[in-house]
Order: sequence, then structure tokens, then C-alpha cells
Amino acid sequence: MISYCGIDCEKCVKFKGKFAQKAKEILKAIEISKLDEWKDEVLDGSFNYDDFKKGLIWFSKNMYCEGCKNGGGIKDCQIRKCVISKGLNSCLDCELRNNCKLYSEIS
Repeated sequence: MISYCGIDCEKCVKFKGKFAQKAKEILKAIEISKLDEWKDEVLDGSFNYDDFKKGLIWFSKNMYCEGCKNGGGIKDCQIRKCVISKGLNSCLDCELRNNCKLYSEIS
């Protein structure tokens, strides 16, 4: 599926929660290994484990999108509004794309 801005949703890490699923898998591995209980014995302190885990939790909950044409994406997306108002399928169909401020921000 091609989004309103022309991005191939299948290649997006958020589409259908591909990235979120990977984060959930890592969280599950942490749980199974009980890393929280022995992290101080094996981690050298070169990064903040607690922040890392918070990040994984955030990604597992927020990295999901059905695609903007299926009701996902940014709710007040200006590109979506523009494409729909012009009756186009995506920015890729617009003859003004090369001089478009909205399109230039994502290309």
C-alpha cells in the first residue's frame, strides 16, 4: 500500500507493528532470562539499562500503524488533507510535487 505521501507502507517499521513486535520479543527475552534480577552483575554501566527498557516498552506500545489510508498515521496530517482535497491517490500523482513545501519536508 502506498500512503498519501508516497511512502510504501510495507517498508515502514511502524506498519502493522513490525518494530513493536521486535521490541515485545526483546522484552519477553528479558523477562524469561530474569535480566532485571542480575543486570548489575553482567552490564558494565556503559549505557542506562532502565532507560533502554523504558524505550523498548515505549516502542512496543507506540510503533504501530495501519497505514494512513486505513485510518492510521498522523490524524491531522497536512499531506493527507492536501492529497484528498485534490482527489489524488498520493503526492506521487501531483504535478506540483517538485515545488511543494509539504512534500519537500518528507523527501
